[in-house]
Amino acid sequence: MRPTLLALTSLSLLLGACAGGCGATASTTTGDASGEVDRAAARPAARPAERPLPADRAKVRDEYKAMALQNGCPEGYPRLQGRWKFIGDTRTPEFSDVLDIRGTRYTEQLSGRPEGEVVTAAIEGEVRCLFKNRVLMMVDKVRPEGAFDNQSGDLYPCDVLDDMEGAGAKMLLICYFDWDLRPSAGLEFEYERVAE
Repeated sequence: MRPTLLALTSLSLLLGACAGGCGATASTTTGDASGEVDRAAARPAARPAERPLPADRAKVRDEYKAMALQNGCPEGYPRLQGRWKFIGDTRTPEFSDVLDIRGTRYTEQLSGRPEGEVVTAAIEGEVRCLFKNRVLMMVDKVRPEGAFDNQSGDLYPCDVLDDMEGAGAKMLLICYFDWDLRPSAGLEFEYERVAE
């Protein structure tokens, strides 16, 4: 599960479209009876957050590693348990990803044609709880090493989002491979639970 997969899922696909539309209208901003919007009263657009410095990313990585050692869920993250199949969009032809999580251990089987040639990978690792819905993915072994840009010893945080129905049939993992934790920097991976 690395950036070269170019997963392009949308949270709105997982959680459903907004009922009645999602956009703001003139009625939600200040204006007069004619419907004219008072642009001076509108809030200025927020500046996007700047990418954190390498030293800041390293500090967060060290803090997360220390939290992971405490492992707040020694039996595993409950909502992740089971077998999951990637169903999101990707630019990798014939891409397949099956993620199997049992307790704190996981295995992942990847295959596809990222550059025209068939590539398969088997990944083993551990999932550690950090806080709320954030987990730390710790890669123990990649066969073959480097497949889909995965390396043994990699670790990265992911946010886990469920479907709104609470049935646990779908989930979205938003992963931060380069430790830039801005929401816009995460890559989204949409999965569907596989019946066992």
